[in-house]
Amino acid sequence: MESTIDTSTHLCDVLNTLLGRIDSVEAEIAGIADDESAESFWAIDSAMCGLFHKSNECMRYAVLHSPSDLGSFSPSKLLARYNASAIARSAEPVADLYGDARQIAMALQWLVDSVEMETGAGLQLSLYAGDNPRYTLMLSDGAELADPLTGKTGLEMRIAALNDLWAAATDGGIIEKSCGGLAMYLSGEGVDSDYGDLRMRDVAKAMAPGVLTLKSWRTISGAYEGAFATTTDAREIYGDAARTAQSCIERAISSLR
Repeated sequence: MESTIDTSTHLCDVLNTLLGRIDSVEAEIAGIADDESAESFWAIDSAMCGLFHKSNECMRYAVLHSPSDLGSFSPSKLLARYNASAIARSAEPVADLYGDARQIAMALQWLVDSVEMETGAGLQLSLYAGDNPRYTLMLSDGAELADPLTGKTGLEMRIAALNDLWAAATDGGIIEKSCGGLAMYLSGEGVDSDYGDLRMRDVAKAMAPGVLTLKSWRTISGAYEGAFATTTDAREIYGDAARTAQSCIERAISSLR
């Protein structure tokens, strides 16, 4: 299996950068004035939203590089999770298969998130049955999937490397380029069961509480806008969430050393 970068070092560098961003956000939180209006919290909400998405991406990267936990899963139910307006879905009936559903879902999400789209462009994510069950990701005009796949944090993953992770998660499935997109086969002839980095499993576990805490800010609309009794409440709510995320990231970094 191909490895083009030191994934643990790459992730550690990104996590350290994220720690620096949390320091900046904490300074903004500490600077909330006593007479601050609820509407002015938008900038901090935006920063917290960024922390959520970047922390979540780091956790997903760690999950993808962890040893696979294979078991029965439903490809149809997994596909049903995708309900973004830019993604059209279609599915043929497929019996349960053998794989790591969490890793498969996160690999699909990594691909979807890496597509660069112009206004009006879209994606078609489909599930096909037959002798070789597979997902396909088709790109419309104005949509492009670059290689390497680059996330919001700067984490990079080449399609060839994702293919290795996909093979481990599906017990031998492969990703192939097709006309206008990718075909992602959901079964194969088996792979080395020792593939994956145990430290990455610890990283994902360490990151999870921080991601859950920040989930209230998954959009920029303002998780608590107008809900503060006092500005002291605002400092405590924002500050507690930022400190939780910081502590989780520090534990994640320690897991990689």
